[in-house]
Amino acid sequence: MARYRTIKPELWVDSWFQSLNDKTRLFWIFLLTSHQTEPSGLYKWSQPIAQALLKCSRPRLDALCQLVEEAEKAHFRGDWVYIPNFLHHQPSPNTRIWHSIALQIVDAPKPLLSRWLSKHYTTLTQALPNDVRLKLNLTQLNGVEWSGGETGVAQRPPAPPEKSQENRTKDDKRYEWPES
Repeated sequence: MARYRTIKPELWVDSWFQSLNDKTRLFWIFLLTSHQTEPSGLYKWSQPIAQALLKCSRPRLDALCQLVEEAEKAHFRGDWVYIPNFLHHQPSPNTRIWHSIALQIVDAPKPLLSRWLSKHYTTLTQALPNDVRLKLNLTQLNGVEWSGGETGVAQRPPAPPEKSQENRTKDDKRYEWPES
């Protein structure tokens, strides 16, 4: 999968972005384009790496996170970040990317996953073929069932039973269940 992120030129004339100082602008661009950023806009990130790359202290990074969260541009929970409008500003993901997104988001903390699903669940389910939707057990992701125990973290649904080689079609190989 390609590792690039799109930033629309309109960012530079956005009133919120213009109101930021240079360090906060750099932080926002970092959140959008970092090597940790995932196509879903919901991803795990490393604050120590962000500190090193942005050359800022932990208190300063915490202040930047708070500023961005107060503006409701991103939400942070532990080592996870969610950018609500990220997918809206990216090229339309194809089926393979949606499949990757579905596998990646299940490990997110429940509050962020719930926010992500409330915005993108319909698009996600419409973008995936029926067999993949069944394999990923997306009905459990929609908040109907959570198996995260006290931590509130959604768990990856169990892998489906293996098909015998003679019943496997070539399309099945494209959606192999990844090893955990």
